[in-house]
Amino acid sequence: MSDVLAMLARLSEADRRWILEQLSPAEKARLTSASGASDASGTSGTEGKGAAASSGPATGIAPATGTAAAEWDALIRRLTTAVPARVIEFLHTEPAWLVHGVLSAHSWPWKREVVHRLPATLRLEIARLERSSAALSPAATRWLLPLFAQRLEAASGFAEPKSGFESVLARFTRRALP
Repeated sequence: MSDVLAMLARLSEADRRWILEQLSPAEKARLTSASGASDASGTSGTEGKGAAASSGPATGIAPATGTAAAEWDALIRRLTTAVPARVIEFLHTEPAWLVHGVLSAHSWPWKREVVHRLPATLRLEIARLERSSAALSPAATRWLLPLFAQRLEAASGFAEPKSGFESVLARFTRRALP
C-alpha cells in the first residue's frame, strides 16, 4: 500500500482527484486508513526507499497484485525499450485521444522524441487533451498498451539491449532534444 501512496504523492492534484473519484467507497476507506497509518508512523511511504520509490511505473493503472501485476510490469519494461521511430510510425496516423492515452500511460523515456516528431496538428490536439486532464480509464489503458506492444513486437519495434556507453549516449541524446 505504501507504493500506491508514493505513486499518488507523485501525481498532480487533478490526477489524484480523478483517481480517487474512480474508487469505490471501500477502496477509498482502505486508502485513507493506510494513509493515516503511514502518517502516524512518521513516514510518507516514500521515505527510506530512495530511488526505488520513484523508479517504477507511475501509471496508477497497474493491476494490484499477483501474476497480472507482474505481467503489467514486464509490459511496461518492454515498452520502455521501444524504438522511437517505430512508435512514431504507429502513432502518427492515430487519433489524438489514442496517442495521448499511450503517451500518458507511463513516463516513457522516448516520449519527448516521439511528441517532437509527431505532426504539428496532432501535437496541438495532444496538448489540448493534456491541459484538459483528459485520460483513458485504467481498464482502457490496460487493454490498449498490450495491443500497442503487440504491434511494435510484430514490426521489430524494440531496441536490442545496449552497452553501458550506448545507453548513456541514448539518454543524453533524448535529453538534448528541444
